[in-house]
Amino acid sequence: MGASVTSTVRDKIFNSSDYEDQPEIVLLGMFTSLVSASFMMMVATYLSMPVSTTHTIIGCIIGFASAANGIQSVNWDEAKNIFISWVAAPLLTGLAAFCIYGFIRHFILMSENSFERGYYSFSFVLFAAIGVNLVSKSTCHSIQIEEKKFNTIFCYVFLHSSSSSIKERKILKTFKRMCTMIAGWFQQALELAY
Repeated sequence: MGASVTSTVRDKIFNSSDYEDQPEIVLLGMFTSLVSASFMMMVATYLSMPVSTTHTIIGCIIGFASAANGIQSVNWDEAKNIFISWVAAPLLTGLAAFCIYGFIRHFILMSENSFERGYYSFSFVLFAAIGVNLVSKSTCHSIQIEEKKFNTIFCYVFLHSSSSSIKERKILKTFKRMCTMIAGWFQQALELAY
């Protein structure tokens, strides 16, 4: 699980303030949630059912909180957001995949010179994928990178990915030096981030 999911599972599904005087109930509840989820996952695996571990754990935690301190101890606003994301995420990602695949199929795969178009567009697809990942990680506070370093990383990813598209890889010496310099900054930024 990612950091934001772990944070939600840890203390946003139920009101942890209700258990400040009784930490042993939270400990036992989390333990029983893990055991219940493990049992459920074994049964689902045996029946060849595609079940999400995160969904199972969240359901178990809602069950433990309801049993331990009543259904009012569950943070239903947070649970509602989780339930909405379970429905919205597959729909939105399916729509995004439909659009991206349709674009690639129409403009690259079905063209007369599909190999050449694929060769030149691959680096930009790679840049977009890495760029979206960097932006999402930095906005979720999973990676703390200064703005200057973040811009350097973003620039390096673009230059490095687009360098393969330059015809016959004939790169000017200044461009090579610039990529090397930016690669050094990129390594420094990653060292600071971790």
